[in-house]
Amino acid sequence: MSGPEAYCEEALLSSVLQDPSRALEIRNWLRAEDFANPWRREIYRVLMDHHLYAHPTALSSGAAQRAQVLGRLVMEDLHARAGADGWQVSGGDWQQVAAYLTSLPAGVPDAANAAQYGRVVAQASLQRTRIALVAVAADQRLARLYGRVGFEPLSPASPVLLRRPRPPGSPWRPAPQRILRTTLT
Repeated sequence: MSGPEAYCEEALLSSVLQDPSRALEIRNWLRAEDFANPWRREIYRVLMDHHLYAHPTALSSGAAQRAQVLGRLVMEDLHARAGADGWQVSGGDWQQVAAYLTSLPAGVPDAANAAQYGRVVAQASLQRTRIALVAVAADQRLARLYGRVGFEPLSPASPVLLRRPRPPGSPWRPAPQRILRTTLT
């Protein structure tokens, strides 16, 4: 995923890491499932579920060190969650996540815009949900109408359908036409 949604996901996490009080603005209406990127989703979940934004170590540290302290706490919780849930994550992946967490705070110009970033993330999530629901509804409707005869979906949630080719030797039949009968008197 790229574009403004990806930027807003990163900017939102950066805002919370820079200024943990910004989490209070968004925690009641933004869910972790609203994030498209799975790592950003887990980072947000760890920050919100474990109330790391209000951790005494993070609050007592200076503004320059706060993001580093929160990043370390997030990594510790991610490691614990990975062990408990049985995630298959290699050492190189953990290094990338740690590097990502340390580079995040530099990615946002102003942490005061956290609520606006959260709105964009929520709207993008709503749009993804709408698209998925429309795709499933279209697939179900076509399945009801045609009983899947002559049609097969490209994917389970895809509204784009392909017509199967007719078997060789099958005659083409035009639609029946109505014949007008008139009586002569």
